Amino acid sequence: MNTEKIPVRKVFPDGHSEETYSRCICEFPLTVSVNGSVVLKLVCTGENIEELVTGRLFTDGIIRNAADITSFSFSDNGHIAEITADTDICPGAAAVCDTINAPATQKKLLPIEKTVPDTETVFGMIRLFSDDSGLHRKTGAAHRCIIRCENEDGSAIHAVFEDISRHNAVDKAVGFAVRSQFDMKRCILFTSGRVPVDMAKKVIAAGIPVLISKSVPSEDAVRLSMEYGLTLICRAWSDSCEIYTEYVPSP
Repeated sequence: MNTEKIPVRKVFPDGHSEETYSRCICEFPLTVSVNGSVVLKLVCTGENIEELVTGRLFTDGIIRNAADITSFSFSDNGHIAEITADTDICPGAAAVCDTINAPATQKKLLPIEKTVPDTETVFGMIRLFSDDSGLHRKTGAAHRCIIRCENEDGSAIHAVFEDISRHNAVDKAVGFAVRSQFDMKRCILFTSGRVPVDMAKKVIAAGIPVLISKSVPSEDAVRLSMEYGLTLICRAWSDSCEIYTEYVPSP
């Protein structure tokens, strides 16, 4: 269960109150073990765990693709994900990722071929994102990430993922693309959260050329995006958006 109804007393400015319920999101602690070593401790929501773990291991550089994972099992009521993988990279200490900040990726960042999507694609994703459903609609406490994956024939599919953490929501979307064997160069991400530098690193590490956000980036994220060719589109609202393409940082 991802949510729980909690009794609350709702108070109004004139002083009167009423008894009602608030639906709160449930935190799901998850430990990830690779080849017998704990590599991650996450707080997430208890859905799309395989996509979350696959995306996180991919953007951290622990796996190269979904085929590197040779087995995937759960223990302790799903709170421990035990993975065997064809990888030589296995950190000795767990990286603790809370719901606010994710550790920096260990993956070597490579330049991305610059891609600027057309206006119709961008505003089509904005319209899709405005359909507030799922956990966020119930609780107001979940981040959402939409991934658009384009096929060779030009058609595209969209998949929506939610989590208590914006980083986890992005990892779920990336994991979906990895497990589905989509070409990352033909994907676009749309996130509900602001874009700090570690989020930009994660998307660059995934090899996805476009990141759209309804929120704002940090200067460091813009600087990194310019360096590696990530197209950053922020304040993406129904009436406008801002494309960061030509920023030159001050000396």
